[in-house]
Amino acid sequence: MADALATNNQSKILNDPLQPLGWATQVTVVSPGLNRALTAKQRVNCASQIDCLTSMWYVYHDERNAGPDDDEWVHINLSSLGLASPYEAHGWSTWLNNDLALFNALAAPNGTGWITEQEENTPQIYALRISGSPRVELFAPDKLENQNCLTGRVNAQPPRQADQCFDGQRLSIVRRCYDEPVTSAAYSRHNTRLVNDASSGACIPGPQQNVPVLRTFVVELNAFCEPKQHFADLTPAHEPATSPEHRAMGATPEWGEMLSAISDDGRFLALGVNRVDPDLVMNEECAGFQHNLTDTNNELSGNATRHTHVCELNDQLTCAGAPVAIPTEFAPIEDLAVPGFLPGTGAGDYSVLLNRVFAPIGGDRLSDIVRADSIAGNTDVAPLPLGPATGAMIIHRPTDP
Repeated sequence: MADALATNNQSKILNDPLQPLGWATQVTVVSPGLNRALTAKQRVNCASQIDCLTSMWYVYHDERNAGPDDDEWVHINLSSLGLASPYEAHGWSTWLNNDLALFNALAAPNGTGWITEQEENTPQIYALRISGSPRVELFAPDKLENQNCLTGRVNAQPPRQADQCFDGQRLSIVRRCYDEPVTSAAYSRHNTRLVNDASSGACIPGPQQNVPVLRTFVVELNAFCEPKQHFADLTPAHEPATSPEHRAMGATPEWGEMLSAISDDGRFLALGVNRVDPDLVMNEECAGFQHNLTDTNNELSGNATRHTHVCELNDQLTCAGAPVAIPTEFAPIEDLAVPGFLPGTGAGDYSVLLNRVFAPIGGDRLSDIVRADSIAGNTDVAPLPLGPATGAMIIHRPTDP
C-alpha cells in the first residue's frame, strides 16, 4: 500500500501473498474499510491446466484481541464459500461497500471439464456477501447474467457510507457477446494478416478466429445494491472505433474498449481502448503483435496496447463526448492500463492512477505507476515514486477524509 497524496509515498507490504505456501498474488482490491480484500492468486508451480487456473481469495484482517502483536490476515479460497469448482477468476474485482464485493469468474461445476472453445469463455459477475456468514453467489442474475457473454472488469463508484450502497451508485461492466450478429463492425479476425480477410494468412502459428468487440456499459444501482436496468436495455457508454488501428490484436484475442473504471463522484469513466501505433502498417492485423514484446527475440510476441481514455458521463450513462486519450511518452506507445480514480482538484477535473508498461524494440519490459491530472482539459502525466510495479494497483478510496 501507499498514500498517493502524501509527499513521501513509498509503498509497504499490506499482507503476505502466501508465496511461501505456493501461491503468488496477481491482483488485489481492498475494501473501503481497509480490513478486507479480494485477491487473485495463482500457484507458483502448477502441474496441470486446472491446477494453473487463477483463483480468487477473500482476505480479512483478524485483530484477535486488543493488542496488535497477534493480528493476522486470514486467506480463504472462494471455492469454500460457494463458488463452484473448477473455476477461474479473471482477477478484476470491486467493492460496492465493505460487506459486498463483485468479481468476474468462469465456473465449470460438477466435473464438466474445462473450456476448449472461445465461445465457452463466458465468465459472469459474482458477489461475495460478507454480512452474516460469508458466501458467494451470482450477482443480480435476473438482470446481468448472460451465458452467451464474456464479462470483463467490473468497477463501482465507491460507497458514501462504508457498509451500504446508495441510490444511483454507478457500476461499469465490460462485456463481449458471442451471440451478436456477425458484422464487420462487431467482429474482427484474430491472427489474420489482413483485417477480416481469412484467406490472407496467419501472423503466428496457431488458429484464426472471429472475435466479438468488447464494450463498456454503465448501470445505476438502488440503495439495496440492485441494478435498476436489465443488461439488454443498456447502451454502451461509447461505441468502440472500428478502424484498422483499433481492430488490430496481438497475442491476446481482444479488441474494443475494456479495463473500465468509475470516478469517486460517478462523473467520469476511464476506458482502455485497444489500438496500435498508427505509424505501423494499418492494413495488417499483425501490427498488434509488434507492440511491447514479451520476447525480445520474437518480433511478433507482443500485444496491441490498452490506451487509457477518459470521458464524462451524461444522464443517459453514456460518454457526453469522445473519450480523451491520456498522453503517452514513448514510441512505440506504451500500454496504459488498469485505471483507477483519485478525487479531482476542482469542477471538471479528474485525477487517475494507472500502471504503464513499455517495451522498447529489442529491450526489456519496463513498468511503473503514473498519475494523470486533468485541469481544464490539459492533462499532465507524472510517474509516482512507488518503486517498480509489475501488476495492477491497489487503490483505496476512503469515505472519511
